[in-house]
Amino acid sequence: MKRFGLLTKYNNNTIFSKMKNIQNNRHQIYKENNVENNINNTDTQNNVDNTENNVNNTENNVENNVENNVKNTENNVENNVENNVNNTENNVENNVENNVKNTENNVENNVENNVNNTENNVENNVENNVKNTENNVENNVENNVNNTENNVENNTENNTENNTENNTENNTQNDLENDNKYDYEFDIVIPVGPNDYEIIKKQLEYTKRYIIGYRNIYIVSNQSSNINQNNNNIIHINENIYPFKFNDIRNFNKNNKRNGWYLQQLIKFYSGIVIPNILKRYLVIDSDTFFIRPTVFIENNKCLYAYGNEYHKPYFIHMKRLSSDFDKVFWDKSGICHHMIYETKYIKEIMNKVENNHNNISNNSKKYKFWELFLSFSNDLGDSGASEYEIYFNYMFKFHKDKVKLRNLNWKNVNNISNITKLNYDYISYHWYSR
Repeated sequence: MKRFGLLTKYNNNTIFSKMKNIQNNRHQIYKENNVENNINNTDTQNNVDNTENNVNNTENNVENNVENNVKNTENNVENNVENNVNNTENNVENNVENNVKNTENNVENNVENNVNNTENNVENNVENNVKNTENNVENNVENNVNNTENNVENNTENNTENNTENNTENNTQNDLENDNKYDYEFDIVIPVGPNDYEIIKKQLEYTKRYIIGYRNIYIVSNQSSNINQNNNNIIHINENIYPFKFNDIRNFNKNNKRNGWYLQQLIKFYSGIVIPNILKRYLVIDSDTFFIRPTVFIENNKCLYAYGNEYHKPYFIHMKRLSSDFDKVFWDKSGICHHMIYETKYIKEIMNKVENNHNNISNNSKKYKFWELFLSFSNDLGDSGASEYEIYFNYMFKFHKDKVKLRNLNWKNVNNISNITKLNYDYISYHWYSR
């Protein structure tokens, strides 16, 4: 009620102000009208009297009207306020009731719509999932086919390096047949001296992993050991089966500190003749040489030869003593690169040539063997007076160049092999004097 009282007071003040203005306006209007009438009736006295009466009446009327209007206004205001309050209360009740009903209706509609939407979504999702599944199956099939093709290509490229250890033991020999078998296979011969017993097991790991196309590995040394690593295709050969012994070397070269080195050179030459059932092609690898990239040694039935750039004059003096036909073929290339693939028929050809050359002109009834001539012509040329690699390399590129092919391999002599797999070479050599 206090609120309504304030509202009434406020409205009354406003109304009184407006009504006062109305009274003044009406008063002015009546005065103007009466003045006009009085002017019009100025000619007669009656009009003058009437004018006076009219003025009095007007004043009375104005006062009465103002008072009545004020009362009416007050009554109207009170009634309006009361009606407004009632209407407001009714509106609030009606709005609350309507809102409740609307809320209930909205809830029902929302529930119904949500149910319908859920059903529709389920149907659409099922349909879309079916389509997506079909598309995924198609895409997966296509991707799998593509991935299979890519994997085949990548695997073909990578398998050589990752699986060479297993593949190189079986692939070539299983693929080759009958007469063609030996054209694309070779054995490996590794002479091992006392200085390399400690590293030969590690060397074999890399040889098996990265040399492509070999059949057996023959380890030649003067002592038997467990270096075959329980592998059937790693075979130990005792150097005593060769036609020369270490003492024979010493008889020619006396106390040359490199007598063991000469022994190994002759072992390389004679392995194709001495080792039972060895293939006609055999790859000789120095026991301190590690291949660290996949490497082949036969291409289009031609043996492949890497090279170095060493030049040691006594080697070529020795060659000329063996045969005047032996020459250095490449002025800028050397056959000394710590490995070489030999063919036994060409080894025999070299031996026969040297033996015939000297035995035919000798008055001595003794027939010298190649190994004897090899040693006898080197014993006055210092500690390093002969090279088996230079002899065979230059002979093949002079007399059988259509059977061989040069190729460039990236290699280096190193003094550390702790990070061997990180070296960016095809192979490295780790000589005993660098350890």
